[in-house]
Amino acid sequence: MTARKDPTADLSDEARALCEFMRAHDWDFERAAAERGTDARSLYRRWLESLGWNQSLAARLYRRKGSNKPVSRQAIEGQMKRFGVVRPPDLNRELAAQDLDGTLDALRDVHRFVAEKSSLERLCCEQLLQLAETYKQLAMPDEARATILKAAELADRTKATDLITRAIRALPYNLVQTNAVGRVDNVMIATLQGWLPRLRESGDLEALAYCLAYLAYERISSGRREDWRAGRDATAEAMSLAFQSGSAKAIYDIAGVRVFSLSGPDDIDERIRLIEGFAKEVDGRGGDLEYWVKYLLLSDLFEVGRIADAQAMLPRLRNLEPDVSAPWPSRYRATLAILRGEWAEADFLAQDMEQAPTSSAVQIRGLHRVEILRHRGEWDELETVARWHLNESPRSLNSRIRLASVHCLLGRLGEVEKDFDIWSRNRFAIVPEDFTRIDDLCGLAEIAHALSDRSRAAVLYQLIEPYRGWVNLLRVTAVVRGAVARHLGLLAHTLGEWEQGARDFELAIDINEQLEAWPYLACTRFEFARLLVHAQGDLRRAEELARLASQQAAELGMGWLHERAETLQVQIEGEVRTP
Repeated sequence: MTARKDPTADLSDEARALCEFMRAHDWDFERAAAERGTDARSLYRRWLESLGWNQSLAARLYRRKGSNKPVSRQAIEGQMKRFGVVRPPDLNRELAAQDLDGTLDALRDVHRFVAEKSSLERLCCEQLLQLAETYKQLAMPDEARATILKAAELADRTKATDLITRAIRALPYNLVQTNAVGRVDNVMIATLQGWLPRLRESGDLEALAYCLAYLAYERISSGRREDWRAGRDATAEAMSLAFQSGSAKAIYDIAGVRVFSLSGPDDIDERIRLIEGFAKEVDGRGGDLEYWVKYLLLSDLFEVGRIADAQAMLPRLRNLEPDVSAPWPSRYRATLAILRGEWAEADFLAQDMEQAPTSSAVQIRGLHRVEILRHRGEWDELETVARWHLNESPRSLNSRIRLASVHCLLGRLGEVEKDFDIWSRNRFAIVPEDFTRIDDLCGLAEIAHALSDRSRAAVLYQLIEPYRGWVNLLRVTAVVRGAVARHLGLLAHTLGEWEQGARDFELAIDINEQLEAWPYLACTRFEFARLLVHAQGDLRRAEELARLASQQAAELGMGWLHERAETLQVQIEGEVRTP
């Protein structure tokens, strides 16, 4: 009987040593790993690599000691398929190796171990997570998210807590970088909820915190008020667990979600404290991270009416711009150009921003374009842009309100009434409590005023009043739409509350002057003058306001407002002359 050849005879010294070591342990990778102070998977990887099977995505090689004879690609692929090793993407090149006959027995033992540990799914999961990291490095967040979610699906199948925690740790990359409003992943929510008990039992506080944070973000993305509140509560628990875990990365990642969930007037102090803490931590680092944190702080200071503090930050933010690769500087520069009425500059910056390699760049550029067209009175084109936004985000309430407000500008009130009736049910409960809430309410106030709807104007006044001293700012996009108090003035006008409306418009003028928001200042002066005329109030003050509005509108190229203000001036002059 012919003696069986030792399958390790022609292997490298390291491979032979490891084979002998594994043979001494009866190929028990768990026991061998424990003795070496490592884990079974790492030992398996090292052993395979010593045989020449490189587990990286770059290549897989098999070498016999002292041989450079190549083996055909078909032979390599066939053996890989036979032994359950995942095929890499670049096997189209020739791989240096000799035939594999000498190590078939050893590889069969490995394959048995692999099969027992369900490692085909494990290998796929691990390689998907590696691929996701590559997508992250290439700034491809949508691809990274899709890959991570596929890895999470495989991790769920294996029921292996270590893979689940690895998938969860990969997820936070997308938590606050993608605006997923209206795109809720119900399958992912169910998966995350199914993982929570296992993670609570594991004692891995960092992974549990990340799981809760991602679950919270998916809920927040629904736009529903009850989901938003549940998500906000979940971020509080996630934040607490992150601190308990002691992981600085988890604290930073999850605090970003916590900041995103705090949008109400009662939450603003906590949100600004969190961002100010980050700003101190990253001060002096430069680059995208420092700019992004200070950009968020600047947005919040503007939003809550701390305009002097925000303007004091602007020079520091501009000093960081040369080292920033992301398009955030263009966002704010475009907004500031719109506030100054420099339409050509604003349009140029918005176009530059559109070239950024992010999924939201075109949407944000469109929002800046909306402001430019609105102020210039190009309302037919504005309707086209608004319809495009609605087609891109058909479930977005903000996009629907924007289109309805354009119809009001065009005098098509009949096209607005039905939707406004639906939105107003249960005291406008449809309006989400997210970063779009103020803009949604302000848009609805304009519609209520255009429709002269007193009952709904009263409800909206109560909903908007907590934000009276704020600025209407969509902080994710950096679009600024002037003082919130201006919309309270419009609602007070609708209600016939003349004195209250005058106070609201005076505050709006003050805030818009501080903002140097000249188009909004011109609109506010015109609307205030109109209120005084309807109230038969101080006509001298009304005449001054109408004159200033007309002059400013002419300087800014807002022909439509210039004509309306001039017409109002003539009306006031006639009433002043009348005894």
